Amino acid sequence: MRTSIREHSHRLPDDYYRGHVCIAFDACLRDGGAGLSEPGVVRECVSIMRAAFTQYACVAPAYCFMPDHLHIVVRGTQPSSDVLSAMKLFKQRSGFWFSRRRPTLRWQKDFYDRALHSDNEIVDRVWYVFGNPVRRGLVEHWWDYPASGTIGVALADVVGAVPEGCMVNAYGPERQSAG
Repeated sequence: MRTSIREHSHRLPDDYYRGHVCIAFDACLRDGGAGLSEPGVVRECVSIMRAAFTQYACVAPAYCFMPDHLHIVVRGTQPSSDVLSAMKLFKQRSGFWFSRRRPTLRWQKDFYDRALHSDNEIVDRVWYVFGNPVRRGLVEHWWDYPASGTIGVALADVVGAVPEGCMVNAYGPERQSAG
């Protein structure tokens, strides 16, 4: 028996996703799937994400691939940026890759999103994203989780001071995930 997927319609018009905006997205796998945080999957998804975000002039101040879902903060870097299109392109291309290489992984049709309006909201959400594996008991320290990072921006440039001893360099603009 097939379970129905609840659809989440976007609260905001498409224009709200364009320009110098910052949106937090949560995307889940269908049917209780797992395996999203495996090194080879993360490596391919980050590569796809990097290309999609470059195409739409976006960066990711934080991403975290959990076994069954993805948390990501996406920020537009130019007036022409389109974070919604970047996220949709990432899901489409990674979904195609899943169908060819990992058919047990399938995205839910849509995703949840939240506009972040202030620097404090962005910093809070970045720490929330990086703290997710700790809250789930997967690692003791957020910096030990290999399926998280940033794309196109250094963590210190987003959050300011980073707690001492947490290997800031690992979260630079081109951080490679585990593999």
